[in-house]
Amino acid sequence: MGRVSRAVVTAACCACALPVQAQARKSPARASRLAGSGPRGFKVELEQDGKPVAIRDHEALLRRAPFALLLTLPDASDVFVSASFEPATYEVARSGAPFGKDDFRSAISGAEGPANADHDIFVRAPDRPILSVWSCSLGRFDELTAGAPGCRGRRTIEKVLTGEPVPLDRLSRKPLHLVFLRGSVSDAGVEKELGRDWLKLYLDTVPEAMKVAAENQLKSVFDGKKGTAERTAALQALAAMGADAIASLDAIAFEAAIRAREAAAVADLRTVLSAEAAYASVNGGLYDGPPCLVEPQRCRPKFTGKPLLEAATLQTRNGYKREFLPGTAASKAEIRKANASATGLKDFVLVAWPEVFGETGHRAFCADSSGRICSAEGATAPVKNGRCTADCEPLP
Repeated sequence: MGRVSRAVVTAACCACALPVQAQARKSPARASRLAGSGPRGFKVELEQDGKPVAIRDHEALLRRAPFALLLTLPDASDVFVSASFEPATYEVARSGAPFGKDDFRSAISGAEGPANADHDIFVRAPDRPILSVWSCSLGRFDELTAGAPGCRGRRTIEKVLTGEPVPLDRLSRKPLHLVFLRGSVSDAGVEKELGRDWLKLYLDTVPEAMKVAAENQLKSVFDGKKGTAERTAALQALAAMGADAIASLDAIAFEAAIRAREAAAVADLRTVLSAEAAYASVNGGLYDGPPCLVEPQRCRPKFTGKPLLEAATLQTRNGYKREFLPGTAASKAEIRKANASATGLKDFVLVAWPEVFGETGHRAFCADSSGRICSAEGATAPVKNGRCTADCEPLP
């Protein structure tokens, strides 16, 4: 799909504002649910860049950048907060079933600093269950507006605590699941539940259902075979998705560009692997560095074929850096026996990593002379001791 003008998307919103507002007036209960509030005893809201973030069906789209949680509490009761990249407790909250002992208990409450000075949140893991405890009196918010008898607190989140503090822009793109339990707990589990809420935060990604819906509506808008009435209906449907769906179009384009850059980097690594295999087939089974692949006659004067590799293949381009790491050099005796080039190698490693992590790519890649090619989330190529690391995720 071609690039979509912001002006066109804005026009889509404006053209359909009245029908959407009319629909909201007809269904106030639905509007309440979409706003993230309801008859649960308290209210949870989100902000990023000083602006409210829409919460729809307990899901929200965020960049991997600082954001704020805003809690409106009707009284002095505690709110226990479970944050995890795993969905187990979130699914219990969503189902309405009672929480288990492993979901909420006092023994796993973490010690937090006053006034949220570190701007963080505990994130639990299977080997490290931990909860946050917030209330009007505990001083866990960086901003607090007192009420009678409740309060409204704002907690800024710049990093997560998973043993060590991790800035948001260094996180993977897995959704962060938040569950809020208002009431009291003991080491035996939940003693009294006064209300619950739950949020799934998509970080620099877009739910697949939203992608499909938004892309389908855009295709209908720009389909030259559609009549004016059909295009207008598609614009109305797109606008009815809400502001977060419109905003997600940029995220969809961004994610598509990331995927394209990553795919280009992997394709280049595969190209070099093939070139090395072809060179080894005429070099007694030994490999060599990229100059010998670009100009084979330089290393094997009797070579009569075409160049095996273009010089640009391992250059920095499309947002990714690439590098050839020579492995073990063949001995003189091995080179004589194989009738190989003087700089023959027994093995090698290829790596590619984002030029600007988080902007030009989310993954780094490794390939080695065994033919293996794999990836890892992050800015550092997954290579150690001349081989791709064992925990590197294999690519098909």
